[in-house]
Amino acid sequence: VTAHGFNFGLLSVQALAGKLRAAHAAGADIAAPALLGRYERQHRLATRPLYEATRVIARLYTAESPPARLLREAALRVGERVQPFKRMVAASLTG
Repeated sequence: VTAHGFNFGLLSVQALAGKLRAAHAAGADIAAPALLGRYERQHRLATRPLYEATRVIARLYTAESPPARLLREAALRVGERVQPFKRMVAASLTG
């Protein structure tokens, strides 16, 4: 649906590299399960909200039921008229 996977991949590489660099500098095992677990938790916390939001939006915009259509139309009207909402959406999509 979007390019989030690529962007998250770049952020993930940066986060993992930082953790590995810090572990190496401290003389720790860079393959330690605890270290990799911390990286995984950090990655999931960073990516999960946008992943879930994108999934919900994709379902809403592909559903053809009358309630989904009404909700879609209402969401579009709100999005067009509420400037803070528009800015929030734009900011979340551009990082």
